[in-house]
Amino acid sequence: MAKDDEMIPGGRGGSIRKRGAPKGNHNAKKAAVWSKAVRDEAYKRGTLAKLAKALIAKGLEGDMQALREIGDRLEGKVPQAIIGDGENPIGIAIEVSFK
Repeated sequence: MAKDDEMIPGGRGGSIRKRGAPKGNHNAKKAAVWSKAVRDEAYKRGTLAKLAKALIAKGLEGDMQALREIGDRLEGKVPQAIIGDGENPIGIAIEVSFK
């Protein structure tokens, strides 16, 4: 069961669980520091060109992950349909009430 400090008032007199990381979590700050370090290194003179050449070389060797990444960068990612299967199709229910 969720602790009281993890709950907030919800509709119709109930309560709902808070979203997000628990108090004291510093993962977002760590990720920002990591992203900045990688970005700074990548933008140094010639680094991005070397990375691109390495990726293309892997693609030419037949590395499927490299080929997929090159395709995604050049053509954009293929959108994926949200579907169910034959036995469990996805349904949408909308409830409208006027008071």
